[in-house]
Amino acid sequence: MNSLYWKVRGFLGRGKDWVGRRISPIPLRIQGSLFVGMQLRFWMQGIHEPEITNLIKRIIKPDMKVADIGAAFGYHTLLLSKYAREVYAFEPEYGMFRTLTRNIELNKARNIVPLNLIIGDKFGFVDFYAILHGGTSSIFEDKNRTDAMKRPMLMVTLDDLAQDFDFIKIDAEGAELAILQGAPRTIKKPFKMTLELSHRWFRSRGEDPQDFLDGLKSFGIAYYALNQDGTPEKMSDADLIELARKRAHINLYAETQP
Repeated sequence: MNSLYWKVRGFLGRGKDWVGRRISPIPLRIQGSLFVGMQLRFWMQGIHEPEITNLIKRIIKPDMKVADIGAAFGYHTLLLSKYAREVYAFEPEYGMFRTLTRNIELNKARNIVPLNLIIGDKFGFVDFYAILHGGTSSIFEDKNRTDAMKRPMLMVTLDDLAQDFDFIKIDAEGAELAILQGAPRTIKKPFKMTLELSHRWFRSRGEDPQDFLDGLKSFGIAYYALNQDGTPEKMSDADLIELARKRAHINLYAETQP
């Protein structure tokens, strides 16, 4: 039954049922499929991940160059484009990338550079497990999903891009540490970021979330819980992990400490 559900949802999500929504008071227009979970939630609520939305409003300045890694359908990308000078948006899943570029065109956002690439720890082709329009595609195989299509995809590193970013949003379905491992030069410079602490991904791969947090510390990165109003809050590792377990995932605010 679970397999049938994902196949039906993937088929319906391909797409004739497109909807538009304007976010008030921010002048953005977003289109997407009502059969894709994150886009349906956005359509119903009028906002996607309010903690990141409010953080962007609080800290992004007009002179900033920023990156959205795991841009999905473009909500955060477009929001960033209203506040920042330049936005690099990375989305490897092709169906979602088409939605992203459609929304960029719809908003006439000229300061966004959309790229259909994986950001990771090396340069070259890697296996990518694409979930059609699902928003949970990854370089890691999810044993609980039967609808993933494995295909080769070009991976580059943040250091390969040779850009000085002031802020990076990372939502990479468990590949957050790999992205930082491929960026030794980039993380030597001061910048702010958000990262996802996903209990679901750690559980599916049999990994300990504490290893993820220890990895951030090894890079000299300070991290905090991110409140709904976009303010960071210092919490113990144990409390962060428990919060992620209860909610399936949480977003962290983090800063490099060169």
